[in-house]
Amino acid sequence: MKDIYQLREVSDEICKEYGLSIVEKPQGKGQSRSQYYSARSYIREIKKDIDAACIRAFTVKDFVQDMKLEGYSFEEVEGLDCIVHPNYDKPIPLLLLGQRYSLDCIEQRIEKEEVRYVPLKIVYKQKDADRIYGQYKSGMFKGFMKEVVKFQVLLGILPNYSATKIKLSKEMRKECRKLDLITNATTIMAKNDIDTLEKLESYVDLLDKQMNGLLAQRKSLYSKSYKEKDLIAKAKLSKEAKVLTPDIKVLRSQIKSLDYIRKRSSKYREYNKQLEQKRNLDKQRA
Repeated sequence: MKDIYQLREVSDEICKEYGLSIVEKPQGKGQSRSQYYSARSYIREIKKDIDAACIRAFTVKDFVQDMKLEGYSFEEVEGLDCIVHPNYDKPIPLLLLGQRYSLDCIEQRIEKEEVRYVPLKIVYKQKDADRIYGQYKSGMFKGFMKEVVKFQVLLGILPNYSATKIKLSKEMRKECRKLDLITNATTIMAKNDIDTLEKLESYVDLLDKQMNGLLAQRKSLYSKSYKEKDLIAKAKLSKEAKVLTPDIKVLRSQIKSLDYIRKRSSKYREYNKQLEQKRNLDKQRA
């Protein structure tokens, strides 16, 4: 119970600081123990997801988009920046998460200085790497798809993982932090014969419709479960809703990867020129 009173004191101080009213003498039963610990569990999950998104993001805008793809939303409530967990409908002020989770601190964390060398990681299954590299060498890829795969070839990701650390510009170091998205998108595009931006955008729209349909279905099941009085029926509805979650996560991951490639498609030709120039200089010095 001590934690509850401490949380209440912190909340009251924040409200006073921003000129908001507080309940001097709370009336009624208030929040149950299970509700309190449930809220604390969501807060821990939010902080964990924010930490992961900060590592992946380049800008605050990227961070917000990343969190939205994970099911979160952001609101401003009485002048306070708040976040809404996908399974907890009450807005939670970012200030209550701690100083490191304000938007200003998140921006600072995203923009912190990066290492000069990038240790590449294995992100392809070898069978996918062999197939994609074979298609690239045989000239099957055209346009932006060719440039995306060529970028990975010049980095050493294809056809086989290069264990050496590669010295890159700051912009390309940021790109390499997203190799998991790039390789995931490349695998999807190669399997679905997506070699133009038009095909890519059409496929993303299709995935988006599928995901929204599953989200609506899951929300409906959870809503029915919440209203259901019979415990067996409630449990069955909840189980049906949870079964949809893995498919939703897969679709979110695919959409996120493809959208990342779409937004940066025009940059890969420039990256490849820089990498080819660097490779030629290294050969001349050798």
